[in-house]
Amino acid sequence: MKRLLLLALLASPAVYANTCTVTPPTVAFGDYDPTNSVVTKRTFTINVRCLTAIPFIVTAGPGLNGNYSDRKMTNENAPTSTKMQYQLCRDAGGSYCQYIFGLWDGIGGVASTPNTNTPVLFYAYIPANQVGLQEGTYRDTVQITVTP
Repeated sequence: MKRLLLLALLASPAVYANTCTVTPPTVAFGDYDPTNSVVTKRTFTINVRCLTAIPFIVTAGPGLNGNYSDRKMTNENAPTSTKMQYQLCRDAGGSYCQYIFGLWDGIGGVASTPNTNTPVLFYAYIPANQVGLQEGTYRDTVQITVTP
């Protein structure tokens, strides 16, 4: 089994004129078997903390190695090798991502209690049967932004 791992998410430094902050997770898929015919799917939480009760939208950028509809992770040991496809989603659909996180809109929420984390769920998918990938740790960085 090849060890294929990790997607890092970074928060935008200027969020809501300093009234809200976002704590994105490190998205770790764990080991990936490129011969497995089942999609690898995980659920993750972004925490938004606002000074006042306020509605917000969380959006995700395209990442460093692809675009919104074709996100890719790079093997940190062989950056010019084949890239691993993945996707961030707003839905927990079956074997594919129906609503891409960041493509058309974000995920809405309301910080109803001041200075308390408001969880925002999103889902990450790695398509099955990505043969030809070299062993290693795969990464991408996606900017997360919170807006009114």
